[in-house]
Amino acid sequence: MTETQLRVVQEIIYQEGRSFLRYTVDADPIIHSTQRQSWGNIASNAQKEFGLLDKLLEHFAKLKLRPPALGDYPMTFTNYHFVTLKTLFPLLIENHNKALSFLNVNLPQLPEDWQKLVGQLVEVKKQTLEYLFAKPIAVTG
Repeated sequence: MTETQLRVVQEIIYQEGRSFLRYTVDADPIIHSTQRQSWGNIASNAQKEFGLLDKLLEHFAKLKLRPPALGDYPMTFTNYHFVTLKTLFPLLIENHNKALSFLNVNLPQLPEDWQKLVGQLVEVKKQTLEYLFAKPIAVTG
């Protein structure tokens, strides 16, 4: 793995480890009872993404590479503790679109083993986005 490839994989791990989705799941925002099922589905998709991040970290360890330090979440995320899904959905969509752009641009330059793992992450992130777009009713309430 080249130094550039290593930096890209470290950036992927950092972005996924400190994503807005991960923050919202970790923060467990207050969700109205009518939106609990939608939130549960989002959290379920998020767990799939987190599982793939764990696989990336395991692969790092297997190759005896040092993962990036994640540190704290961005302070701007703390503005979103007491919000509705109507507020969260557009932010989650924006964050996922940015992450997918970064992943898709950088995927071809990664070694084959990393391409497979990151490719799986791309597919799960797409599923999360599809769910967010498929549930407009959740953002109107």
